[in-house]
Formats: sequence, C-alpha cells, structure tokens
Amino acid sequence: PLPAPQLMNIAVAFATLSGNTSVVANYLAEHLRQQCHQVDSIDLAGAIADTLKCYDLVFLGGSTYGDGDLNPISEMFFQAAQRIGHNCGQTRFAIFSLGDSLYPNFSKSGEISAELLKEMDAVIIGEIHRIDGYPDENTLAGAAEWADNILKIV
Repeated sequence: PLPAPQLMNIAVAFATLSGNTSVVANYLAEHLRQQCHQVDSIDLAGAIADTLKCYDLVFLGGSTYGDGDLNPISEMFFQAAQRIGHNCGQTRFAIFSLGDSLYPNFSKSGEISAELLKEMDAVIIGEIHRIDGYPDENTLAGAAEWADNILKIV
C-alpha cells in the first residue's frame, strides 16, 4: 500500500485590492481543505509577518499594481516585516501572482515578493504561478493544479 499523504498546516495569505486575488486565495484554500489539510486564509491587510512562521507551507498571493509594482497592501505588509526585522526562519512559500499580460511587467509582483521573502530567509517552493486577467473557471482550475504540484514537491 501507498503511504498516507502528509497532512499539513497551510496558510493561504493574500493581498487584494479589487477582490480578484481573494477569489483565487479562497478557491485554493477550499481546494486544500478538501484534501484534509488544515488551512487558514489570511488577508495580509491585517496580518503580522511572524504569524506565518507557524505554518508548514504558505501560499502567498498578490496582484501587480501600476507598472510592475507590489499592490499597496503587499507593500505595507513587507515594509512592516522589514521594520521588525522579520526572519521567515526557513518557512516555505509558494507564490501566485495576478496581472494583465497586456502590460510589459506582467505579474511582476510575484517576483518582487519572492525576492523580499528570500531576503528574510524564506524558502520558495516551485515556480511562481501567474494568473492573467480576471479569475475564471479555467484559471482557478489551473491554480488548483499548480497547488497540487507544489504539494508533491514539499
């Protein structure tokens, strides 16, 4: 018989302005709960970076703002983490990023988030999952498939 899958304590943390990132985050959280993982949804607007260290894995999502920047909520979260000298303590993160491929810096916020997390001693798992445009059935299914692949390599 195959070994039982390892159930994890997972956070799906997100920064949303228009609500699109929260749609993806909530979908991922429910998808992971259906696999019997313990999953908390965390809105970065009210989150403290140190709370993320207690999770086995953090799925972190945000949207790209302006010309390839972090959205203001992500920016405030990372600034607050840097002010307190936050260290991720080898916490594992998988990053998803929303954007519009019509812009030259499509989904750049994911790359910025990854670099900031690495500076705080985080471990980035897998590739950044980039979502183009508004979330729909296809993009949500793609996000779930990406999450499943992340779980296979954790």
